[in-house]
Amino acid sequence: MPELQSLRVGYVVKRFPRFSETFIVNEILALERAGVHVEVFSLREPDEPVRHEMLDELRAPVHQLSELARTAHDHHFAPASLPSWQQALHDEADSHPIWAGRPQAKIAGLRARAGWIARRALQSGLTHLHAHFGSDATSAAMLAARAAGIGYSFTAHARDIYHGYVDAATDAAARRHKISQARFVATVTEFNRRHLVDLAHGQSADIRLLYNGIDLQRFRPDPDRITGGQRILAIGRLVAKKGFGDLIDACALLRQRGIEFRCDIIGEGPLRDALHARIADLGLEGHVRLLGARTQGALVDELRGAAVTTLPCVIDASGDRDALPTVLIESLAMAVPVVTTTINGCPEIVGEDEAGWLVAPNAPRQLADALAQALLDAHERRVRGQLGRIRCESHFDAQRNACRLARWFAEASLRLPSMKHSTLAN
Repeated sequence: MPELQSLRVGYVVKRFPRFSETFIVNEILALERAGVHVEVFSLREPDEPVRHEMLDELRAPVHQLSELARTAHDHHFAPASLPSWQQALHDEADSHPIWAGRPQAKIAGLRARAGWIARRALQSGLTHLHAHFGSDATSAAMLAARAAGIGYSFTAHARDIYHGYVDAATDAAARRHKISQARFVATVTEFNRRHLVDLAHGQSADIRLLYNGIDLQRFRPDPDRITGGQRILAIGRLVAKKGFGDLIDACALLRQRGIEFRCDIIGEGPLRDALHARIADLGLEGHVRLLGARTQGALVDELRGAAVTTLPCVIDASGDRDALPTVLIESLAMAVPVVTTTINGCPEIVGEDEAGWLVAPNAPRQLADALAQALLDAHERRVRGQLGRIRCESHFDAQRNACRLARWFAEASLRLPSMKHSTLAN
C-alpha cells in the first residue's frame, strides 16, 4: 500500500469554502497533518463574506472553477496527449439519468469543469478524486476521474441522497449509477449507510460508514466552566430542517412554566425574518435572541457559556434533513450536553440518551420537557456532558477518522481502472 505521504488527492466540492461546512475543512486539515497532498476544486465561488479562522491553516491550493460555466465547448481544455479526452467527457448520453431534467447549459458547464479537473489531475499527478455530496460535485468527479484514468469516491451526507430533484425514480437511478462507478462511497451515519445499501438494490457497491470528525484539541472541556446558568444555545443555518420554529414554540412553553432561561440562536439564513416575527408574536423578545453568524473560533466561547445546546432537527417539505450536525459534536466535545431529535444520525451522536436528550421531531412540548430537565438538573447535565466527551473521543476524532479515510484512498489508488470505470455509457 502507498505511504500516506505519497497520496495526492483532489477534493471536488460544490462551493469552497462554505461557512456551514466546517466538516470538509476539518477533514482536509487532518489529511494534511497525516502527510496527504490535497487540492480542492470548487465548482462555484464562495458566496459568504465571513470565513472561519482555521482556513488560514490550509495548505491545499483551491481552484475556483465558476468561470468554466461560461465555456460552451469543453474540448478547449483537452490536452493533445490524451486522445480519449473528448470521448471520456461526451460519451455519457444526454438522456442518461445523471443529466435528466438538466438544461444543456448546465450539462455543458459540468463537463467543462470535469475537463479542467481531469487536466489538472494529470498535471499534478493526483492519484484519486474525492467529492463531498453526491450531487453535482460527484458528477464532475466521476467524469474527471474517468477522463484522467484514476478512481473516484464520494461522501454522501443528507440533501444529496434524500432531496427530490427530478422525480423519485430518476433521482434513484442517478444515485445508483454514481455509487456503482465509485471505488467506494463513504457516508456520515449508519442510518444513511443502510439507506444507500437499499438504494443500490444489490448492485456491486462498497458503502462505508465514516463519521465526520472535529479537532478535539480545538474543542475541549473548559476545566473552569461552571455548569450552572440557564442559557440554551442553538447553532445552525436559519432553514426549515433545523427546526428553530419548534424551538421558539418550546421556549414559549418554558416561559409559561415559569422556568428561567435565555435562548440564543446563532446563524443566518432565509428564515431570519420569519423567526424574528415568531419571537415577537409570542412575546419572547426578552428570552430568545437571533445573534447572526459566528466564526468557529467564536463558537468555542459561545459553547463555554451554554448550559445546554439544542438542535431540534426536522424533515423539510422537500425531504431534506440533517445527517450528522457538526455543532452537536462540537458541543459534546466541550462536555456540554445536547437536546436533539431522532432524525437520521442525531441518535448516533447522542447514543441512548447518554450524552443528552432525544425527542421526536415536530414536537415542541417534548422539546420543552427535555430542555426543562436539562436546565433544572445541573448534576445530570454534568454527567451527560462528560459522557458526550467520551463519545467524541471514540467516534468523532477528525485525525483518527481522516487517517482511516486516507488508507481507503491508498487502497483505491492501487486498483487499476476496471471496465466498470472505463465507460459511462453502460
